[in-house]
Amino acid sequence: MHVMLQSTVPDHCSTFALSDSNEKAWQQKCNHHHDDRCDRCELLNETFCAIELCIGEVNSSTIRERLLHRLQFHAKTIRDRKAHQLRVVHQDHARTTLLKELDTETVFIYIDWAMKWLPMRYREAQRDFFAKRGLSWHVSYVIRKSNSDLSSQSPVFGQSSSSQRSITSVQTSAFKSDLQLLSSQSGLHPTPFYEHKTFIHSFDQCKQNGKIVLGIVRDLFLRLKRELPGVKYAHLRADNAGCYHGSEILLSTAILHKETGIWIKSIDFCDPQGGKGPCDRMAAVTKCQIRSYINSKNDVTNAAEFCNGAASTKGLEIHSSVVDLSYNDKIELAGISQFNNIEYTEGGIRVWRSWKVGEGKTFKWSELPTVKSINQLKSLYSPNTKSQWIAETSKKGTILLSSLLESRKRVF
Repeated sequence: MHVMLQSTVPDHCSTFALSDSNEKAWQQKCNHHHDDRCDRCELLNETFCAIELCIGEVNSSTIRERLLHRLQFHAKTIRDRKAHQLRVVHQDHARTTLLKELDTETVFIYIDWAMKWLPMRYREAQRDFFAKRGLSWHVSYVIRKSNSDLSSQSPVFGQSSSSQRSITSVQTSAFKSDLQLLSSQSGLHPTPFYEHKTFIHSFDQCKQNGKIVLGIVRDLFLRLKRELPGVKYAHLRADNAGCYHGSEILLSTAILHKETGIWIKSIDFCDPQGGKGPCDRMAAVTKCQIRSYINSKNDVTNAAEFCNGAASTKGLEIHSSVVDLSYNDKIELAGISQFNNIEYTEGGIRVWRSWKVGEGKTFKWSELPTVKSINQLKSLYSPNTKSQWIAETSKKGTILLSSLLESRKRVF
């Protein structure tokens, strides 16, 4: 299924398929006709028709009705799955577009709760295995765009810091000239490039609701501002969990900017069950490190021990945290469950049901309730507050530039 923003095949045109027939602000007309057909899509419909004809030949009316009901149920399930895949691909355009437009003043942040960690000891009795209370931990995966020189970033080339220090200034200048030549010949652009860093907040006990998430986002923004004073804006991306897709987060932009100095430009939600993201991948890596820590005769039964177990993960800053829930004010916004893409400006917000389909529905700040206070998060313990950012490039570019570095070192 080749889903595109604009296609002459109606089943493949996401703009046409996701236009809301009941809301003009979420409608968009295509500048082409939908008069083409997809062989595979037509084959699916033909298969359903053929099965229905076979069922019609069954003599028993009871069995025939039962089989027709099953066919209708499974056909609807398959079509729903097809529609889900279209929405997933369309919503992913928000991510790719924002990453391409990322600058040095803006960061892109994935946020997600990981599956609770069950306390584990190196050696425990069978009676200790039952009735465990899981530890909650929240993952924030931050991507930024840096204008640093690739030749000084050892993670890109897989070199250790000692091997980098062994390169002289003459080698460095020669390498830079070759780097520019390789970039012009291959079409690679080594600078600027992306860097990422993961922040984890672990809790002994907490509710995974919007107020806790808002405290985590506030703490994350403050840490980013201290480490990167030039950061002014942020894009957030999350799944459709209620703690993210609620009024506490979507209407907190003004107070977050006032307290942290970072303005949220947009919040995007992926389609439910839209695939694994970087938060899930980092959670898997972190759990592997913790299991290795346990195998080294250590226990992980609380948030502080959880931090010690995960401290060896590269590019990870982890904190044992607690949130003081002193503010319990509730605010509500009608129709918020339909807003999957939110863009924030000084005058108000613009929302879409599907990314950039239609002009979007606008709300002025004077028409909206706003969050007036945020419950502060306190970091009780952190073993690695000085973790480094991990550099990223394309696989092809990494291989070519790494081989260039190796050849340059052999020459000298």
